[in-house]
Amino acid sequence: MARINKNNNKQQIKISKQGVQISYLRFLSDSAGGFLFLVALLIMIKSKIAPFDNFNFDNLELISKELKLFLMLLIFFLTTPIGLLINVISWFLFGLFDLNRVNKIAGNDYFIARGTKAVYCFDKLIVFFKIKNIKEHFFETAIEIRNIISFYYPQLDTETDLAKGARRLIRNFSLVSLMIILILTIGIISTPSVWKIHLIAIGFLLFITFCFIRIQSYLRFYSILHTLHSAYLICVKKNELHDINDIKKYLIEESIKNESVKDKDRQTQVYKNCKFVNNFP
Repeated sequence: MARINKNNNKQQIKISKQGVQISYLRFLSDSAGGFLFLVALLIMIKSKIAPFDNFNFDNLELISKELKLFLMLLIFFLTTPIGLLINVISWFLFGLFDLNRVNKIAGNDYFIARGTKAVYCFDKLIVFFKIKNIKEHFFETAIEIRNIISFYYPQLDTETDLAKGARRLIRNFSLVSLMIILILTIGIISTPSVWKIHLIAIGFLLFITFCFIRIQSYLRFYSILHTLHSAYLICVKKNELHDINDIKKYLIEESIKNESVKDKDRQTQVYKNCKFVNNFP
């Protein structure tokens, strides 16, 4: 039985008589990456940047208007699948770096993260969730709480959708930049005379990619801290929470009590399967 998530419609693509409706999270995560890649490719082809310097647009004038319209619609509908592929590849390439950076941000007093830590009472959260070694165990503990909140409190999980979408868009932009760098490198090999301007462009794109990869780590830290603070507000009224397992157990019990997830049968089954639950009433 699938879980019923009342906020699931925010992540869907709908096709109706009125047209195509894409949620902002899905647009930022997938469609925007596909648009970005196709626009960058079109600009390089139109500007005759090597290795596309021999591409001729004159033949396109022979194509009928109907066929041109069909090709434009086809490209439009392909942007989301292309963006989805870019999103998946970028996760496998940059995801591990992103996750490793979260512990460093939590364990160090970086200026960019100070505001986020102050707003969400970072020191109080560390004490409440009993995270002893922040630089090694912060993300491990936080992601467990995040997963519980995501499953049992889906309405809270959607509060950081903008940060999630921005993080994925930045990650996808980083991958598109690397793809452009690869194309420019091929251009240098095929047309050595353009090496100076291509090297300048490659250096600029590498700098942008480096900055964006670091920015996405701060966005993930923000999302995780927001979720931890939400869990803290749920648990703060309970005084008998001695360790992290008590906190996780209490979060699930409160969800079942309040029926925040409609699919209660599956919710109860997941609760029974949790390794930190010994006795289920």
